[in-house]
Amino acid sequence: MWKRASTAIVVAVVAMAATASAQTTSAAAGSQQPATTSPQGAQPAGGQDPAASSMMTPAETRPATTTFMGDTGLWFVPTGEVLPAKRWSFSLYRVNFDYNEGFTDVSNWPITFGAGLGGKVEIFGAVQGVRRIDRDARPIFFNSQGGGVANEYPFVRGGWSGNQFGDVWVGAKFNLASQFEQKPVAFGLRALVKLPTAKDDDEGVGTGKLDFAFDAILSKEINERVEVSGYGGVIIRGKPADVEISNGIRWGVGLGLPSRKNLRLTAELHGEAYTDDTLTLSRSLIGEDGSIAPASTNLDSPFNASVGLTWQSKKGIFAGAGLNYRVKMDGRSEFGTFEDETGDSLGFQLRLGYHPGVRIYVPPPPPPPPPPPAATSCTPWPPSL
Repeated sequence: MWKRASTAIVVAVVAMAATASAQTTSAAAGSQQPATTSPQGAQPAGGQDPAASSMMTPAETRPATTTFMGDTGLWFVPTGEVLPAKRWSFSLYRVNFDYNEGFTDVSNWPITFGAGLGGKVEIFGAVQGVRRIDRDARPIFFNSQGGGVANEYPFVRGGWSGNQFGDVWVGAKFNLASQFEQKPVAFGLRALVKLPTAKDDDEGVGTGKLDFAFDAILSKEINERVEVSGYGGVIIRGKPADVEISNGIRWGVGLGLPSRKNLRLTAELHGEAYTDDTLTLSRSLIGEDGSIAPASTNLDSPFNASVGLTWQSKKGIFAGAGLNYRVKMDGRSEFGTFEDETGDSLGFQLRLGYHPGVRIYVPPPPPPPPPPPAATSCTPWPPSL
């Protein structure tokens, strides 16, 4: 479809924007805070040579990026670290998820922001400025899972939504332990709320109800080379009238490497375990083609594998592209006389943004050497007469 073909154009635009931003930042480098240096012969914590730590700008931070929700993290998986006090982050994303129900492809284009408070709290949010839903099932509805209703988007009645405004997510992450404090791992708690700004009527790109999510996060940078992270939590969805959608158990694990180089690879597994196996409608939902949604739809819990490459300048500007693959997604042939489509389980991810990095422990300089002993006078011998 044309929206998939347009991804190449978006990639080119992101690359040009990142290059222009890097050139602008380089020209202004003289006005930035100079990096502190270790005393001669001393090395940063972990024994790494100072030249290998050139990405730490200022010297008390290491590179970091945002998640698509706006908090500090890999790409989809957050980390336990937070923004330094009075620092901020900003990013633009294109994220794509696929669903068995209706062979549904959902793209969101969030604008994210984040701010650090006191070095222990991060306030963040994601405004999903554009949402596009492509439901490929034909007819729109039929009596099986392939023709059923998607849990997150139960009111989609057409094949293509066009560009619609999505929901707004806001949240806070609380850092309870950090490697900056010489703890072995970083640990944080995250709370989010969805403001239901997406339409739940004709376009059906939202539920019209508040959602709440709570996560616990554990992460660690290993030997200043690899960052690993994992999280688990719950999402409680507001219940629209006449439809019983499911809550879920959220989870994700991932890694980023090399953690302090300009070009980094992220690899993540993430998803949700629905607490209900079925979605139930208590009223008729009629598609734009006149087909009627089944009263009950079997649900498959989403399970995604993601991989991406991100380039980040020494000043924190980053740009990246990646793929998101829906694991164990049933082919169209499983639901009747349909031909399987390779793109049903694969989505493209893009991002461009800025993050100033997260704090690291810097050992204090060694004490100065003691002063030399004071010179003493002596009486010549033999004494002069």
